[in-house]
This record gives sequence, C-alpha cells and structure tokens, in this order.
Amino acid sequence: MRSRAARLLVHLLLLTGGGVMAFPFYWMLATSFKSPQEALQALTLPAGLRHPPLGPRPQLPLQHAPPPGRQRLPQRRRRR
Repeated sequence: MRSRAARLLVHLLLLTGGGVMAFPFYWMLATSFKSPQEALQALTLPAGLRHPPLGPRPQLPLQHAPPPGRQRLPQRRRRR
C-alpha cells in the first residue's frame, strides 16, 4: 500500500486540478448574474492585452491577377 503522504499528495493534486477545471464554470455562472456594466468593469487586463476598439477596418487592395508564376485554370462549363 502507498504511504499516507503519497495518498495525501495524490488527493491534493486531484483537488487542485478539479478546482482549476471548475473555475471557468464558476466564473461563467457568477458573470451571468451581473449587469453588462458590472461584468465589463471586472475585467482589469494590462494595456498590452486589451483588444483594440472595434471600428471600421481598413480595406485591403483586391488582387485581380494571379501571382507571377501561377496561371488561372480554365473554367469548366456547366452541363445542363
């Protein structure tokens, strides 16, 4: 049989892992009862990790020609 210390260590590791796995569910449940303002106020991320504000995105230029070295394949005609 295992020693008491080994069994205690295994149980502590399992409880810690279970707590880590259950925390997101606790967070989700606790946040669901808050107003949107309260939920967003609780987020205190460092400035480098914050998402930039949403707004109009710049338009990328469209490429009408294939890149050099590649040619377009002829389009197949549809059968009726």
